[in-house]
Amino acid sequence: SLYVVVRTIAYPQNHSAADIDIDINTNMSESTPSHEMLPVPTALHSVLTNIATELSQSNNNTVVIPIEQCYNNTDATLLPYISAKCVTSPIPFPPFDASIMDGFCIRLNDNDDGDVENRNGAVAGQGVYEVTGSSLAQAVHVLPKEEACSARIATANTSEARYVATGAAIPPGFNTVIPIEQIQITIRDNRTGIILDNSSIALLAAIQSTDHAVTMQIIGENNYINKIKKNQWIRRAGCDLPINSVLVEAGEVIGPVQIGLLVQSGIRELHVRSVPKVGVLSTGDELRCISSSSSSSSSSPSRASYTNGLEYGQIYDVNRPALLALMRQFGAEAIDLGCAADQRDSLLVKIRQGLKDCDVLITSGGVSMGELDLLEDVLVGLFGATVHFGRIHMKPGKPTTFLTCRIDYDDASMTTTTTITKKKRTRFVFALPGNPVSAMVCSHLFLRPAVELLRRGGNICSSEGASSSSLSSVQDIVQNALVHPEIDAVLESNVMLDVERPEYHRVSLRWDASTGKFMARSTGVQRSSRLMSMNGAQGLMCLPQGVPGEKMSCKAGETWPVLLIDGPYCGVGKLLRWKDSRHATGRIFDNLLTSSSSPPTTNSKKKAPKVPLKVGIISIDGCSASMADLEKRVLSSLDTAVIVYAQTSSDQDVVSSLQNSSNGADDAELIVIIANGGFKRDSQLSAALSEVLEKKADALALQIRQGAAAQHGLAGLFEVVVGRVNGKMIIFLPEAGFEGGLKKVYGRVIFHAIMIGKGKTYQHKHREGGSKSRWA
Repeated sequence: SLYVVVRTIAYPQNHSAADIDIDINTNMSESTPSHEMLPVPTALHSVLTNIATELSQSNNNTVVIPIEQCYNNTDATLLPYISAKCVTSPIPFPPFDASIMDGFCIRLNDNDDGDVENRNGAVAGQGVYEVTGSSLAQAVHVLPKEEACSARIATANTSEARYVATGAAIPPGFNTVIPIEQIQITIRDNRTGIILDNSSIALLAAIQSTDHAVTMQIIGENNYINKIKKNQWIRRAGCDLPINSVLVEAGEVIGPVQIGLLVQSGIRELHVRSVPKVGVLSTGDELRCISSSSSSSSSSPSRASYTNGLEYGQIYDVNRPALLALMRQFGAEAIDLGCAADQRDSLLVKIRQGLKDCDVLITSGGVSMGELDLLEDVLVGLFGATVHFGRIHMKPGKPTTFLTCRIDYDDASMTTTTTITKKKRTRFVFALPGNPVSAMVCSHLFLRPAVELLRRGGNICSSEGASSSSLSSVQDIVQNALVHPEIDAVLESNVMLDVERPEYHRVSLRWDASTGKFMARSTGVQRSSRLMSMNGAQGLMCLPQGVPGEKMSCKAGETWPVLLIDGPYCGVGKLLRWKDSRHATGRIFDNLLTSSSSPPTTNSKKKAPKVPLKVGIISIDGCSASMADLEKRVLSSLDTAVIVYAQTSSDQDVVSSLQNSSNGADDAELIVIIANGGFKRDSQLSAALSEVLEKKADALALQIRQGAAAQHGLAGLFEVVVGRVNGKMIIFLPEAGFEGGLKKVYGRVIFHAIMIGKGKTYQHKHREGGSKSRWA
């Protein structure tokens, strides 16, 4: 506690990264703080929530580009743009009636639907027409003779026809195309009256010449002449794409098909999301940057030869080049920030540059517990960064740290005024471990969804091109953020489990057509320093924490979830929305634990991992803590929980929403309502909430009240309310002491209460004769 107080007092907040003037000898703590280890879903939710908060406040990070830049950019590293706005077609396509076939167009009467021989205008009753012009697939320049013909066609029945090419415009007045295969052509010399051999003169030349007369006769087989219909072999204007059709949704990737649609509709400029800038910085005195001009500076030729130019104790900087390439693969503009030494002044210069120039800053190394691991101290102490988590319950990547930093930036708006307004903008910092595998795995788990969310902004569009929506609330943006595709795969060999942490095991995949399942093969030794374990890895297999005496390995033949990261099978599963992802919402093992067809274990006793409790938070107006702070404190007070929604509400709205089941918490099992409105107001709200509960849990409420009072004496005056409404458990408690109240029922007490509320019965093994106790 003393440590935290010292940091709070000593560290300045909200520096400008551009103009910051810092004394690098500023007194900072001598040790790295101890952080609570968070489950990966909770950590990912924190990342997405912070980004969504920034987007909800400022989601106008867009630029206007010419359409040519989407397909004719010389930058080979440029990934597809993301549309910032919904684009509709200003014109129909085709923009005119067009012919589907090469042939001749004629006009049928408005009352005609067949029987060409008996129509007025059919020559000698044989379906013979005078060919008076042509229409080719090009800009139409109508000749005087053709214009006169079209005028007659539009007002009277005639025996005139026009040659028409595939894709060419149908001349005004004509309404049917006869394929050329159903036509007999006759070319006559006007001067001599002699019928010419068709091979002696080109058809178009004869049609356009005044020296020749061209006629065509319909001769199709099987009584074809009586089967002719209006508009046959004609694409009507707008039949492919009506005017005002949606071409590209906001948030949609501008790929080849979208480019084609935009160009087809004459769209010359496009509003796109700015590509997020991600800076990559390596830290460490032992690192050496590689380049084509690198040469050995070793005093020992034999040693230099053996180490390929490295001094003894040096290693090449692997993380920075690998992560720069990975960020470009994710769709970001990757910025190389170089390498910083394990010294405060070196870190200060590099971090200041990164915060100034980049939306996201990635560092590798310097986040463990050593004396030279200064990164967090520099970020928090000198730049006022906020740490959201500093340890993750996962292997590899435990020391991964996520911070945000508010900096000043200049908003020079395009107005008549020359005033430049200073605004605050949030930078997102991912401090990754120094081991290359840890850095890459954590980049896949956290950076890929983060970059994807920054690329698309608050506009999320599904990969199938379904309609998108502009999402304004933080929770909506998080729920619809895109995360990894997921599959289930069968292990080909045994894999040992880690007894301390769940593992993201690198595997290669193949499809077994005989079983209709994916097969997964380990890439070998999984040390976080062994980059070869990422070579050929197409997925991260999610394996549970080992349980000594119960489950210490996964056996060949068992089925486990896999997050797809690379390879030919990435297209099998699409990017999932956060709310649909088993992994992101903490349900990664759910279907495996309940499926009888593909159990997670074979011939071994398995203790099921705890299923996270889905929690919603409602902060009543008047609470002093921020929503992010409340989320963090609620998670630390409950056993294995994940926040599925969070919102601020008034007294009246929260009661109404619970009565009408309209609080938007469809996925929540537990709703924690936190208030700080004073004794009278909170007492009135307690009474109102008690009225809407279907069933109260007074015994549980008493335990929570005692726990809250133990933390904060005045909390004992608060009327805690616990009960069930619309299938969800409700806990209403004071902001002062709420952590103590929740911790009073820490563990699975709340979970068991929820199961009882759902009407579940608990089968005790000694009563039911079963092998284990479980909820039925």
